[in-house]
Amino acid sequence: MALPPGLATVTVTGRATRPGTGGTPQPLTGRVVFTPDAPWIVATATSTQIIGAVAADCDADGNYSAVLLAPDATGISPTGWTYKVEMNFSGVPTPDPFHISLTKNTPSVSMGALIPVGPTGGGNVSGGTVNGSLRVTGNLTVDGSATVTALPHKSSHATGGSDPLTPANIGAEVAGAGAAAVAAHAGGADPHGDRSWATSKFLDRTTGGTVNGNVTVNGTVNATGLVLPAGSVTSSKTAVFPAPTGAVSYVVWRAAKPCTVVAVRGYRSGGTGAIVNASKNGTADLLGTDLSLSTDVTWLAGNTLQNTSMVAGDFLLLKINSVTGTPAAVTIQVDVQAV
Repeated sequence: MALPPGLATVTVTGRATRPGTGGTPQPLTGRVVFTPDAPWIVATATSTQIIGAVAADCDADGNYSAVLLAPDATGISPTGWTYKVEMNFSGVPTPDPFHISLTKNTPSVSMGALIPVGPTGGGNVSGGTVNGSLRVTGNLTVDGSATVTALPHKSSHATGGSDPLTPANIGAEVAGAGAAAVAAHAGGADPHGDRSWATSKFLDRTTGGTVNGNVTVNGTVNATGLVLPAGSVTSSKTAVFPAPTGAVSYVVWRAAKPCTVVAVRGYRSGGTGAIVNASKNGTADLLGTDLSLSTDVTWLAGNTLQNTSMVAGDFLLLKINSVTGTPAAVTIQVDVQAV
């Protein structure tokens, strides 16, 4: 868009990049095109038409610059229009076009400082004749003689008049009907039940339902209550007694929620024997018969469980009742399941 001399311009600069390795910006290649939203601009002093767009190509560092006619420059008609900006860079999706407003009072501006605005084709037109149809998409103001006359609203159409208009007369909603319809839709148990494709595909937001299949949650699940099937979670509580020489016991765990003891196991390394057990709260043995670790380096389990039900606050005590020989270590493990 070649400009006649003497008209005010605005230089728009910018840099196009995308994130690179380590966060270093990587320059983009491509161009930015600026198109006036007024399709017909005239330099009034010479009656020269100014038509077309300005394209700015990116250099090796992604920088671009364009010298544009100021939309409020003295000596052009119309004034006050905006520019449509279209960006096309290699290797990245093409963004939607947007519009910017420029002024001769800021002859140099960075693209990063501009805020997208609504498009406008211009304000005042200085003189001229329109041959053909004229379409006005905004307001039309006529100074001087009143060549356009606005007819007042007929008073009889008003409320209380002889022929008042109702919402139905002009295809409008009855007052409050829209708000009531939105409220009913939002409060409906199944507001989209008329859509057959949704049947059995979504959980009801108030009554819930069943999901048949795996559910993956990438984030946090907030629930006022979380119920798991009995036996679905098993945890082991273990203590290692290094080189025990006789009877010894340790409290190793306190139950935070109700649970059930499902196994008591023991393991001996070295020596010739060890007798072990575990108890709830230090008084209720979990094995009716002490577990004899008669075989070296082998896990053995007791088979006479008792007192297996634990509630929140109960504690677990693991104990060696006796040893023979000189074991290097004795391990006792108790398995519990959520209820």
